[in-house]
Amino acid sequence: KMESELEKAMMEEESLKPKLAEAEQEHMSWGWLPFKGTAEALQAVQEEVNQVKAKKEKLQREMEEAKAGAEVLKAAANVEMSEAKSMKQQAFMNSVKEEEKLREKLFLDAKAVIEEAEAACSSQGIDKAIAVLENGSNALN
Repeated sequence: KMESELEKAMMEEESLKPKLAEAEQEHMSWGWLPFKGTAEALQAVQEEVNQVKAKKEKLQREMEEAKAGAEVLKAAANVEMSEAKSMKQQAFMNSVKEEEKLREKLFLDAKAVIEEAEAACSSQGIDKAIAVLENGSNALN
């Protein structure tokens, strides 16, 4: 929208150039003592040209500010994306660590059951060792 308004202002400025040139020529055609009416007409056209230029400059500033704002938003979005990516990676690493802890605990518990079964087998026989293994298996599940 701003671009089309700026384009209109530029076209309006261009369309005023012949009008300004004509007013200047009319004013200067009176020689040393220009006619008061031509001076007023010239001044009116110059004011119109100045208003259009001011409007055009304002639109250009607003467009530059909008572009700068868009760049800031784009940079912020990139930061947010990289933070989200980092958080996702961290969450994955945390889940891997949790799984690792769980498996390590399972391994240590299984090792303890096996050691207990070996000790039971040595001191109380194979039937006791089997019972210890069965109880340990049930406890691990």
